[in-house]
This record gives sequence, structure tokens and C-alpha cells, in this order.
Amino acid sequence: FINQYAHSQTYSATDSVTVPFTDSYTNSTRGFRFSPDTTILVRQLGKMIPNALGNYTWTIWDVDNTTIVHQQTSTANTGGVYTYEPISTPIILAKGGNYAIALHCDGTPGAQFYYGFNSQVNTYLTYNAVIMCNNCPANVYPNQSFVGFHMGLPDFHFCIPSTGIDTQVACDAYTWIDGNTYTASNSTATHTLTNSLGCDSIVTLNLTINNSST
Repeated sequence: FINQYAHSQTYSATDSVTVPFTDSYTNSTRGFRFSPDTTILVRQLGKMIPNALGNYTWTIWDVDNTTIVHQQTSTANTGGVYTYEPISTPIILAKGGNYAIALHCDGTPGAQFYYGFNSQVNTYLTYNAVIMCNNCPANVYPNQSFVGFHMGLPDFHFCIPSTGIDTQVACDAYTWIDGNTYTASNSTATHTLTNSLGCDSIVTLNLTINNSST
């Protein structure tokens, strides 16, 4: 049930866009809303900042519910270039979903962010708008928005996974490859497997449980 013809290439969400202007952070968040045109796996989080000052946190948001999909604190700063840090478990973002990637800085004196009139994103994504907020913590959704901009320059590396369905029929209970034991029919559980092409496979369970009689 694993498609061995998955895309092995890694893509940048912004295609490493650059914009010319800088401004100072003051406990603020900058990012952009987007929608994947196909299901993607996020494997690394990245950022481009003007200098190596400040403490930064990435947040991936589910925009429709304003809930946090993933949040991670950056451990290293480098000025003027895109740098990326790994995610312990790749994150699945569904085709057609409404998401946002945001970068928050704590307001360290001298810390800055980039901004400019550009809405470039990878061809597998659709750009929706910039999101931002000032004097806000990282775990508050940045509800101000503008179109045609990039601000803060958060980024992520992603790949396009193969997908498959694992159909199973069991009596009373079934333990799947995710380690969970299911006692009722299930057609929504998913599990991610690493394949030889460098991008993972997403397997969906299609389980029918038949109950024994007494």
C-alpha cells in the first residue's frame, strides 16, 4: 500500500523569497496564510532575519479553527540568509486546508524582521495574505492581515508524500502499524512511514471490525 513513486524533492514554501525592507520587532508576530494545492509533509522550519538578535518561535496555525498545529522555538540565529531547523515528526498539511506559518520574536533590542511587496510562494501552495500582530505572545493568533506582502520571512521545507490505503478486516480488535489497537471499524486513522525516496508515505487505515457472537 506504499506508492514507491513519491516525489523525493524538497521544496521551500516561499521559494526562498527575499524582500528589501527591515523593521524592528517588539514582541510581535509576522507570517502568511496559505493553502496547499496537494497534501504536503513539513519537514523543517526556516526563517530569514536581518541580524542574529532575538528569540524566535514558529507556529503553524489551522486558520479555520485558529488552533495551533505545531509550535517550535528556534535554537540558532544567522543574519541575512535562510536557515532551517528540523521537526522531530513531519507534519501533514491537507490539500485545500487553510493554514498559516508565523514567526514570533520576543522584542530583544536590535532584533528586526524583513518585509516587502511580494507574495511569492511555491507552486504547490496558494498564497492568501500576510498575518501579523504587535505586542502579542506567540500562542495568540495574529489576526491582522494584508495582501501582496511578505513580512517576517518564516519558511518551511516540505515534500509531497505518497499515499495509500491499508484495508483490513478483523474480529473484535486489530493492532495496526501505528501501535494502536482498534476495537471498532475505522477509516480515518493515518500513519506516516519513511520510504527510500526521502519523503514519507501516508497510509490510511480502512478497517472493518466484525464482533464475535456469544
